[in-house]
Amino acid sequence: MPPFLIQGMVAFFFGAIIGSFLNVWIVRTRAHMSLWGRSRCPTCQYVLRPRHLVPIVSWIVLRGRCVSCQRPIHVQYPLVELLSGCLCVIAWSRYPELVQGIGFVSFVFEFLFSISLLAFAVFDVRWRLLPLEWMIVAAIGFGVAAWAMGLSVMSIVLGVLVCGGFLGILSIISRGRWVGAGDPWLGTMIGAALGWPRAGFALYFAYVIGGVLMLLALAVHEIKRNQAIPFAPFLAGGALCALWFGPWIQLHLFR
Repeated sequence: MPPFLIQGMVAFFFGAIIGSFLNVWIVRTRAHMSLWGRSRCPTCQYVLRPRHLVPIVSWIVLRGRCVSCQRPIHVQYPLVELLSGCLCVIAWSRYPELVQGIGFVSFVFEFLFSISLLAFAVFDVRWRLLPLEWMIVAAIGFGVAAWAMGLSVMSIVLGVLVCGGFLGILSIISRGRWVGAGDPWLGTMIGAALGWPRAGFALYFAYVIGGVLMLLALAVHEIKRNQAIPFAPFLAGGALCALWFGPWIQLHLFR
């Protein structure tokens, strides 16, 4: 087997393991529970054993049901693990020189940023809310990290003002009808991590992705007009597009 395939498989498995912990953080943060302690079935409180916690595989083997009470296990668990694994592979493929310091730092930054977007998107999809305190902490952390990696303070400030400020104005004007109260804070995190002009690209891609998917959903009658739709997944998708394609856009379209 070629070495790059082996490395890719290792990256995917590592990402899936992180995704398993991400699920714990999402569910316990929403329930205001401690992040410590054994994993349990939320219905019957059965203490899960290691063989029940293998990312993706255990959910498939158990056919999506608790081993004890047979109640359905939410599809969030394997999906987050799968997506986290894929995000890890993408980050690894973009920085193959992980043995070098700058490559490893960039990989860690991109992977953490990606799974943070994933976690907040899941929050919004499942419960129509976003954890403000965690987003503020993430915005500060990613902003400091981006500055340490060479992004200028001016770029970070402009990114925050454009992405977070624009969504904040929309939220105030619409009184939360166009974007929720948490979306500006997610925009602030994105702006701090990406800086200007990539934060602007993130907003553009978010509205393009959201607009296309909304039209498709309306066409197949999956949603109704004026129905409230979580915006965080679109922001997350836009931020990932800006992260992956922003440098190319800057190089070829804004020279």
